[in-house]
Amino acid sequence: MDGRSQVGPRLRGTLTRIRRIAVGMVVAVALGAGAVHPVAETAQLAGPNESMVIDGVGAITLAAALEDLAAGVTPQDIVVEVELGDDVDRAFLEDLVAEQNSRQGSLSDVFKQNLLALPTDLPGGAADVGAYPDVDGVVEVTDTVLRVTIPAAEVSTQVSALFHTIAIALGTGLGMVVRAACIGGTAVAGALCAAIGGAIGGFAGQFLVQAIDKKLGTLDAWAKIIVSTVIGAAAGYAWETWIKNWAKDDLPGYFAAIGRTAVKVGKTLAGWWTGGAGVALEDAGLELQNLAPILERIARDAAGAASVLSGIRLMPVGDSITYGVGSSDENGYRDELWDSLSQTVLTLDFVGSNSSGTMSDRNHNGWRGAVIDEIANVAVPDAASMRPNVVTLMAGTNDIQKDLDVAGAPARLGELIDGLRAASPGVAIVVATLVPVKGDTEAQKRRNAYNVAVRSLVADRQEGGQKLVLAEMGPMTDAMMYDRLHPNDAGYDYMAVQFDGAVRKLLEYGWVSEPAAVDGSGGGSGGGEAGTCAVPGGGWEALGRIAQGPINPDSSSAGVIGDVHLADFDGNGRTDYAIVTDTGAVYLWTRITGGWENRGKVASGNGVAGRGPQVRFADLDGDHDADYLVLHINGSVEAWRNDDAWINGSSAWTSKGVVASGTGAAADARVVFADLDGDLDDDYLVVNADGSVNAWLNGNVFVNGKSAWAGLGRIAAGTGNPGSKVRLADIDGDLDADYLVVHSDGSTEAWTNDNVAEDLGAGWDSIGKIAAGTGTGGTAVQFADADADRDVDYFILGTDGTVTWWENDEVATRDDWQNGLRSQGVYGNHLADAASNARSVTFADLDGDGDDDYLLVGPKGEVEAWRNDNVAYRGTNAWIKIGRVADGVSPAAGERVVFADIDGDGRDDYLVVDTANGRVRGWRNNNPFANGITAWAGLGVIAQGPSGAAGNEVQFADIDGDGDDDYLLVAVDHSVRAWKNNGTDVGGGWAAKVVIAQPQGTIAVTERTVFGDMNCDDRADYVLRDPGQNNLLHGWFNLGGFDNLWSAKKLVAYGVAMNFPVEVRLADISGDGLDDYLVVDPTNGAVRAWLNRGGNQVDA
Repeated sequence: MDGRSQVGPRLRGTLTRIRRIAVGMVVAVALGAGAVHPVAETAQLAGPNESMVIDGVGAITLAAALEDLAAGVTPQDIVVEVELGDDVDRAFLEDLVAEQNSRQGSLSDVFKQNLLALPTDLPGGAADVGAYPDVDGVVEVTDTVLRVTIPAAEVSTQVSALFHTIAIALGTGLGMVVRAACIGGTAVAGALCAAIGGAIGGFAGQFLVQAIDKKLGTLDAWAKIIVSTVIGAAAGYAWETWIKNWAKDDLPGYFAAIGRTAVKVGKTLAGWWTGGAGVALEDAGLELQNLAPILERIARDAAGAASVLSGIRLMPVGDSITYGVGSSDENGYRDELWDSLSQTVLTLDFVGSNSSGTMSDRNHNGWRGAVIDEIANVAVPDAASMRPNVVTLMAGTNDIQKDLDVAGAPARLGELIDGLRAASPGVAIVVATLVPVKGDTEAQKRRNAYNVAVRSLVADRQEGGQKLVLAEMGPMTDAMMYDRLHPNDAGYDYMAVQFDGAVRKLLEYGWVSEPAAVDGSGGGSGGGEAGTCAVPGGGWEALGRIAQGPINPDSSSAGVIGDVHLADFDGNGRTDYAIVTDTGAVYLWTRITGGWENRGKVASGNGVAGRGPQVRFADLDGDHDADYLVLHINGSVEAWRNDDAWINGSSAWTSKGVVASGTGAAADARVVFADLDGDLDDDYLVVNADGSVNAWLNGNVFVNGKSAWAGLGRIAAGTGNPGSKVRLADIDGDLDADYLVVHSDGSTEAWTNDNVAEDLGAGWDSIGKIAAGTGTGGTAVQFADADADRDVDYFILGTDGTVTWWENDEVATRDDWQNGLRSQGVYGNHLADAASNARSVTFADLDGDGDDDYLLVGPKGEVEAWRNDNVAYRGTNAWIKIGRVADGVSPAAGERVVFADIDGDGRDDYLVVDTANGRVRGWRNNNPFANGITAWAGLGVIAQGPSGAAGNEVQFADIDGDGDDDYLLVAVDHSVRAWKNNGTDVGGGWAAKVVIAQPQGTIAVTERTVFGDMNCDDRADYVLRDPGQNNLLHGWFNLGGFDNLWSAKKLVAYGVAMNFPVEVRLADISGDGLDDYLVVDPTNGAVRAWLNRGGNQVDA
């Protein structure tokens, strides 16, 4: 057996463990009990004997020790423990420890011997062995750790010496770990491991000491001399056979790992000690981590391999699977891939126009429901602006499942690949085969054929010189699937492994180039810099429609009459609120985390009276969202599949025709839909007048048609209660529907479904009463899942449309069933939500990237946001929906929501202005695009409001160009008083009132005063907008901030003639520092834009 197979795997195994437990090393100052007393002023103590846990391995307890040092009292023991893995040769280690303890001389002699063996031309100078304190100690091996103990008597009372001692301990411990894990089956390997272990221990300790003492030199020089020393120790044959691979693959990880430990020790020390030594050790550890990728590059060069990349800019591309649908956190495969690759490269950045999940870097180009061409429409332009050097691509799932020209799908995939390669030259692409299609035999056949074509496509293109590799998802099983199309967490874990392996192949082949420089065109570039501003008088560039508008003109429920239905339309596990009119039209509110989102009219019905009572909602295809059914009097059923109707409205219902012919049931029987067998799709059940139930299992009727219903016959005999009281719903969360009887007072009895579908009715288990009732019964009582925990909750539908609910707290399994349903109050009351269309469009920069984003503000102050991803150049496709970014604060009558940057951080903050008195409340923007609705920090009242505010308009604009917006009060005569922002009432206050503008001449009664930067000097200019003249703009340039200095009057824009009422906004959508001219259609939120290329600037 050769040395590589003996030694290399041991080292790699130990390195893996070290990474997982952050070296597994804990530096602990062992302390006895006792109080901490005031000591010298230089010691800042957090508390008596406080400790910090590091990675769950141990603790650092430092307060008393540093108190002792400050007071000149000898501290107690210093202990270094290194966790031992199975790959460590314990017999050898015990012999090594016994030999160490039997040596004459101190423990520090070992370290000094290592130092003496180091080269003299270290970047920070040769090691001064005499400068290190002599310390003795004991090394011992337990079942789990190698422990190095330096007794209290050996520890210097000088702080600098203490940290040098810690450096010695860290270096010595690391050297012994490497040697113990390295020892192999040959004499050459044993000697070599001794030399390398000593060298690594010496280098690590000396590096930390020189970094602490600020004598480090350059990291490149350190990396070169370390690799050179290892090459010298390896001596020819050993270098070629295995050391070169170890040096480039494993050696950097040791230094990074010990660096992480030093950082953690330093952080802890810095918390108790203000003298700087703790920070110095922390900084030293960071430098040691920074050394690792440079060391890897140097080692790879020495090994004849390509240099390590400085970074990977990876764009995940695909559909809802790339988005992460079906995973518990919507990260999908991306988080595990990130975690793995982040250990490989110096920097890692995921890019794309979309975002989802909880991981730190949420960017991607995964689009729910998108087919290959739709994916290409977004991903290719993004690749041009974002310039990824790696793409992970899985596309075609929706082409396959929708049976859209499947034969041509591989060619479309090839065109997408060509587009990505042209848009980002040199990009390396991982192309994945598709995951299984669960429970759909025909779609699975199409998937299999497509995967065969994808494999051939990748092989052919790879042979032709293209940088493509395959990620094989073919072996995935139905057990890895969340539903018909999407993997579960286990499936996504599998995908992450495949993508990770494929990316590493790209790296191994040397196909991943350095990330290209980007010019910022993927987002706003900021504005106002010299040389970037348009020439005054350069006019306006018409862009046409830049936003289609998210407001559904039919979204108002005012005057809508219909029945309330509870069903999950968006597949997030929470039941939504729908109003079905008499003609079958559907108005929808989807339940999201923390509130509701008004989706407007999502189904048009057939326009014929009497259709509404026939409408049912059930999930017939097992994809978690409710489909639209029409149940006819004979029991036949027409169906329309829900293809994201909650997003796309009435056009997103795909007709499946008649999917059930009826059963000939008695006229007094009732047809219901519920999942009897727990396979995720709802089955067809007939509840007879006597409470008995007949069942037909759903065998994928959307694919196989009416013949796919499998009759089971009678599966419930009834309980002596009439069928009108019977409900079928999953009360215990095991996926199959249970049998419930709801009495006239709302009290409920339950029989749980114990595999009834297979036992043909023999599996009903009575659990007795589960609800005491509220006095309201009958059809007012319904069951649905409000909290996405899989078991249904208890609802009461009021006659006014108000829905109240009781949370199911495991009522089916607890003895105290009386406590199993917990009142949660009102769930929704949208039937009375007549103001639901009172939403307005505004623009503000919420992410601080220099260009303004699209915001939709609702009647309660709630905000939906779309991030501007280079809209000025990419058009309507460049609005990236973020969703709800603020829940609102329910402004009182007379209050309005505005956005302004009050703290100068580049992100606009959320303000509520009281128009009666000018009082302003504020919430600081802490990046809701990344952190969601919790990213607003309440500031309270930031401006009390001046006298005379009533009847005048409060605005915010940056008058002096200092980066924060000032408080303006615009009078009815268009004069402006201003208060300079010195930190608002939260801190710094407002400067004294200044009259900054008193326009002369006649001003039309239709004109309105607004502020915008029209000449790119960072100061807001005074603009009059005249709706009576096609929203013509006159303006005065701001020449002096608060000095009331303005240019001559200019005709800024001639205005645009529209044949319907519009709203005009001035906002910077291009990020060039100039405000652009935007025309908003208030009925639907659509926007047309004219880019400011210097305006017309004609003397008026």
